[in-house]
Amino acid sequence: MKDAAGIDRMLDICALENHTVRRCLENGDITLDAFLDIQAGKVQANCGVEPLRSPDDVKNRAAWMTEALTGRDAAGEVADALTKNAVCTADHHGAIFCAQSFQGDILYSLLLRKLGYGGKHVPVFCASQVELENGAYARGICVHNDPREKRLMPIFSAKYSVTLASHADPVDEEMTGRFRKRFIDAPDPRDNKDAAHLKKALDVILRCSYESGEAKKCDRFADQVTVAGVAISGHLFAGDDGPVFVYLENEEVIKPALYEELKDESSIISRILYDDKTRSLFVNMKAEDGVSFGGLLFRSADEKGRKILLTLTGDGKLTGTDWRREQVVYDTEPDTLIGLMEERKIIPGTFTCALISFFERGITWFGGMFQSGYLPVWQKELAGFLRRAGMTKEADVTEAYDCSGYISGPMFDIYRGRDFSTVAGPVEYVLKRRAYGKLAGDMRRITLMDAHRIGLSEMYFDLVARDMREDNWYEIIARELGNLYPNES
Repeated sequence: MKDAAGIDRMLDICALENHTVRRCLENGDITLDAFLDIQAGKVQANCGVEPLRSPDDVKNRAAWMTEALTGRDAAGEVADALTKNAVCTADHHGAIFCAQSFQGDILYSLLLRKLGYGGKHVPVFCASQVELENGAYARGICVHNDPREKRLMPIFSAKYSVTLASHADPVDEEMTGRFRKRFIDAPDPRDNKDAAHLKKALDVILRCSYESGEAKKCDRFADQVTVAGVAISGHLFAGDDGPVFVYLENEEVIKPALYEELKDESSIISRILYDDKTRSLFVNMKAEDGVSFGGLLFRSADEKGRKILLTLTGDGKLTGTDWRREQVVYDTEPDTLIGLMEERKIIPGTFTCALISFFERGITWFGGMFQSGYLPVWQKELAGFLRRAGMTKEADVTEAYDCSGYISGPMFDIYRGRDFSTVAGPVEYVLKRRAYGKLAGDMRRITLMDAHRIGLSEMYFDLVARDMREDNWYEIIARELGNLYPNES
């Protein structure tokens, strides 16, 4: 094998840090196509479990949101895709230029094909309770065409860094004008063909997304993301068979189902919140890492959209501490809680989203290397709690699901520079459109080990603390990838 000493050394560290990566590398000789077959098998097994509740309300809500933002044709295909009972939940809302998320979305689209879906529109349920300055960089655009570093080009100013995607203002003309002045109109010190091509790609992206008439109609950034994702999808793939990604806000998708359950005394969430004995069992439950499950149900945000962690207390209140270090307390009576969620003063936590759409309705979640680790932990603890609370049927169903779905992490497509290779994200796809059919064919020859080598720059960043990373780690990976895979895209 050509030299990959740095890559494999860093990959070994990632495997030590994360169970999902370690498990995948132990089976690294299988192809990505075989890996997708394994994921499809998880969906098929889960479809054999009779869900506690019909998933139609969640699916109908996703279709309604799609129609409201992008049109009826897209909504019909989203509804069809969701009949396969599998959804990608790995993405951070707004981070549509993150290469790892994007290639995971492509893998998910190929998974849907294996499950029999023949449409173009691919729904992705994205967590919106994340800061704009998150690791996947919802704050702006990621560019991967430099061997020294991933370039982060902000659209939102720095004051929005800790604003949640769910609470961010829409991108406006002032923001895009500032972006143009800095990254498109200003001279690039490299002043070469690559720099000119990048400026052209960024111009295309802005024009079709946040500067479009449809995006300007949106009064929330979270809605703009859906519009922008659909628009940008049309500029990524050669030919007309590529997927169109419909990025939907997971917390909004589950709201009507959650509201209904808050008023249903027999539901799991209602019993947790309103039955004294059940609530006591729940708030005293802790995961293996010591995290209290009472702190996983809901989040809040202040007037600037900054996250506030909330914990369910024994007396049925939601309490937390805001950025001023002042205590906040919310009542949880159904109508009060629903009103607070409608105002977005309270946000359903990721655990609550998983409870509603996966554990109760059987829609299999496919996440990244973290989610495929913590979801089985939640499953185990939730099932044990349900048994102690006397909800035996609910416990049996919860235990029956395979929660290890993993789709965002393995990567298969690179941007080829002069003497380096980096992962390819949406910007690199605009620079050089890929044929979707070729990507599907690549799955049959790229191994799972190769896929984690290609994705190492994103993985290493996520798993290794800044002060523990090797010097020049990004460039080491880029140079060695160029040596390992000289004939890729």
